[in-house]
Amino acid sequence: MKLCASYQVQCWQTVLCFEIRFFAKRQTVSGKACGRAKHKQSEINRQTQIHRSLLLLTKPIFKKKNMSRSIHTTYAKNIRGLTKLELEEQTKDSHSDLASLAKKSNLKKTERQERKSKKQLLLENKVIVVNQDLIEELKKNVFSDDWELVKSSADRLGQIGGDEVVDFLISLLALDNSSIRNRAALALEDIKDNRALEPLLTAIFKKENLNYNGTMVFALEPLDCRQKLKEIFKIFFYQGYEAKMSAHAILSEQIFECTEDDLYDIKNMWDDCLLNPEKCPDFDESKEDIQDMVNSYLSYLKTPSTTKKKTKTTDNANTKKKPSS
Repeated sequence: MKLCASYQVQCWQTVLCFEIRFFAKRQTVSGKACGRAKHKQSEINRQTQIHRSLLLLTKPIFKKKNMSRSIHTTYAKNIRGLTKLELEEQTKDSHSDLASLAKKSNLKKTERQERKSKKQLLLENKVIVVNQDLIEELKKNVFSDDWELVKSSADRLGQIGGDEVVDFLISLLALDNSSIRNRAALALEDIKDNRALEPLLTAIFKKENLNYNGTMVFALEPLDCRQKLKEIFKIFFYQGYEAKMSAHAILSEQIFECTEDDLYDIKNMWDDCLLNPEKCPDFDESKEDIQDMVNSYLSYLKTPSTTKKKTKTTDNANTKKKPSS
């Protein structure tokens, strides 16, 4: 029996001749049989999509980042066929499976945070031990014969700071070695700890440190000198040019608390320098600057209360420079 293509198509579409169905080519025709298969597959896909949509709908409520495969399986079974409202109600119920899963997940999260905190604490303790060993090594290097190593070690101590470092640097101010003493002063200037104020003043006024104390006066600049007006003027009057520059900067920039007696003492010291210029190093070069600064402070003697004053930089103020050592 011979069939044309058009007759084969007609037979497939009408399903009138099932005997000749084996002679037709499925890829050339489409009929009800193929339609039923496609309809069935689309129905499966639709149900799968509904199930996936339900999972996505409830995902932000229950799913945790590190949930195990078994929890995922149980989770999928528990939510099948439930609406979002029903799922929320199950979550509020402390005896439901979903609530227990959430509780387990929170417990695991807490355990992870505790492990992280313990690890961080161990790292901090390790850093403290390392820093302590480093500080001890830097202390030894300060007394090295290698000058570059001395400078780098002192600078590193200034960066580290801390009570132990400050106490060590203050002890260096009493040394006869001006190079190490100056490096210690610069490190203290970086740390800016006001405990160094009195030790620095003591070292500055030592007779043997005259003309070798400019760096230590420079280290006073970031410190609070409000109660040391007389001492700063004393440096301004009787110390070398480098020390005078830093004293001028302190008097120009900081706020001081003083009494009339303090101001009269300053006036008397300056009058003594005018009568005995040899007592004031670099008298000729610094006379004008000193006179302007003294006048600016003594002007407060005309007012009844002379308890606090903030100075202003004069026109011919010296430029502040960091001393080199």
